[in-house]
Amino acid sequence: METTPHDEKEVAPKPTELILAIAGLPRSGKTTLVDYLNLELAKLGYPVSIFSFSTHLKEALEKEDITNPMRKQYDRKSQELRPSDNPAQVIESYPSNTIVIVDGLRNADEAIEVSVKRGVIVTLVCPPPARFERAQKSGSQKDSTDTIDDFLNPEKSELFSYKPNGSHTEFTMSLAAPGLRFNTSLLSMAQIAKKVVEWLKNNNKLPVKQND
Repeated sequence: METTPHDEKEVAPKPTELILAIAGLPRSGKTTLVDYLNLELAKLGYPVSIFSFSTHLKEALEKEDITNPMRKQYDRKSQELRPSDNPAQVIESYPSNTIVIVDGLRNADEAIEVSVKRGVIVTLVCPPPARFERAQKSGSQKDSTDTIDDFLNPEKSELFSYKPNGSHTEFTMSLAAPGLRFNTSLLSMAQIAKKVVEWLKNNNKLPVKQND
């Protein structure tokens, strides 16, 4: 059967209608916020897909039998995977009617690309002592340090890297939409999630549901 130009338009993949990306330094509460956002959006009837580069990275390291990676191992694998498996690339494979939440956006090029693709960036700011305490409780070898100074020192390379595939968290955090930068010492994650969804409603960012 011959395909008409009209038919080709109908079968062409549609872009994801909304990408909600969470930016912030390690242990600032990004994953916790993602969980609350998932709940809030589900209440409104929206299907949600979650992409976490950190989880993807962890799974790739586990295939190398590295179950509790040191920071150097983590950084090495991140550099290896980021060109092909970064959020801006992977979200293309998600269904068009889903809201995609990106858990942890760090690279400058990815952040710009996500912003262009109907993306909204939310930034979490958390005081260093609170983040250090969370790291100590996590049991992660990557974040395991004896002092807060040792915990904070590696962040210098995460705030800004000269490597194209590195982390540029300071720049990424600066791209948060007005009204979507939150201090986690002032609000709970549940409160922040409600404020984010309210912002999306007020700014007409939520996709039109198929049954609307």
